[in-house]
Amino acid sequence: MLHKYFEVAKFIERSPIVTVKDICDEYEISESTARRRLIELGKNGIIKRIHGGTTILKSGVPEYPIHNRSQVCADEKAAIAKKAVETIKKMSRYY
Repeated sequence: MLHKYFEVAKFIERSPIVTVKDICDEYEISESTARRRLIELGKNGIIKRIHGGTTILKSGVPEYPIHNRSQVCADEKAAIAKKAVETIKKMSRYY
C-alpha cells in the first residue's frame, strides 16, 4: 500500500507543481483517492499543498521499507530468479 504513496511522490518530484487532475490522469484514480494520498504525503512532510496543486518539499523522495518492496511484484521477481538460476552452469563462478 505504501508504494502507491511513494509513486505519487516521485511523480510530483518530476514537476514543480502538480494538480490533483494530473495525478488522477497519471494513475487513473478518482479525485478523492488522489486527495487522500496527497493528505498523507503532506502529513509526512514530503509535499506541500498549494492552491491549485502540490509541490515537493524534500528532494530525493525516500524509498519505502525493504519489507514492503520485497512484496511488490513478488511473483514476477520469483519468475526472474527462476530463469536466472536456469542460466547458471553447474560449478560456475560469477562475480
